[in-house]
Amino acid sequence: MLTSVNIADTWLHDAARVMNCKTETIPFVYLGLPIGGDVRRLSFWNLVIDRINARLFTWKNKFLSLGDA
Repeated sequence: MLTSVNIADTWLHDAARVMNCKTETIPFVYLGLPIGGDVRRLSFWNLVIDRINARLFTWKNKFLSLGDA
């Protein structure tokens, strides 16, 4: 995946075609986290909050073993 900063789109697309890969624009998501956005905006964190809520929802009805307690 190629992403450009201060590079012409035509050059980026040509380089991606030569290397046989895709292009991406900033901001993008990497390992489930947004990269390159404005962290001061609440909307930036919506994706992160949604992923955490989804993970917590799957744990909601599961019981954790406390061992010998």
